[in-house]
Amino acid sequence: MVVALTPFEALCGFRDPAVAAAALRRMDVPSAARLVEVLSGDDAPAAIREALSYLLSGSEEVAQLVEDVSAACAEDGPVGDGPADAVEAAGEPVPGGPAPLPDELGGPAGGVAGAAGERGRMEEVPDEPVDGAVDPDRRTVAELAAHHPGDPGVLVALLLHRVRLEPGEAVWLPAGNVHAYLSGTGVELMAASDNVLRGGLTTKHVDVAELQRVVDARPVAVPRVEPVAGEGSLVWRPGPDEVELWRLEPAGGDVAGPVDGPRVVLCTA
Repeated sequence: MVVALTPFEALCGFRDPAVAAAALRRMDVPSAARLVEVLSGDDAPAAIREALSYLLSGSEEVAQLVEDVSAACAEDGPVGDGPADAVEAAGEPVPGGPAPLPDELGGPAGGVAGAAGERGRMEEVPDEPVDGAVDPDRRTVAELAAHHPGDPGVLVALLLHRVRLEPGEAVWLPAGNVHAYLSGTGVELMAASDNVLRGGLTTKHVDVAELQRVVDARPVAVPRVEPVAGEGSLVWRPGPDEVELWRLEPAGGDVAGPVDGPRVVLCTA
């Protein structure tokens, strides 16, 4: 689970593969024909698995596809007016530069399952351009390719929901869920697990076979979590007994916090 402390963007959970296919069609890249065909299959989980296997195959065909799609999306130009490669060391974006993006795209192989809460103010980035705005999928590819040129994770990202969180909003990522954090600051909690796998956007080893074995390829709704309000507190409980986040705001008096189990205290201004 991640709870946003600042405006926050993430990729999380597989979306309908037909939506990803439509995004690729809009990019009008001939070399994407095979991937579009795969994503257009009737069995959504099977289509996602096949697309993931294809994109992470390490083939020359995929390398060329990543280059072609990245080039097509780069034609839109960088967001803003500054240089496309300008990023401050502190991780905050320089105006006109690409947003600070993740070193890795991956997901927990272990963990827990449960249900997310009702939708709050959190926004799911539209799957198609709205009122002449930049195509959100082209924007995602352009941003990722600027930081990770040639990485197949640039296209794996098109299989995922892109969400925007305001401070206090949260998403919960069940076991087998592929995700990446794109920008912003948040508090992340994980259930006990000794197996977190990388899926791309990294120079480190990607264990494709193990990723394919444990990944949950079913399309899902964005896994949102709503906090429960108490006296001077907000509590996010995504489902597992061993993970919860309390936000305490003393107002001149004592506020009761969690009483059981180990705790980590984080103070923010």
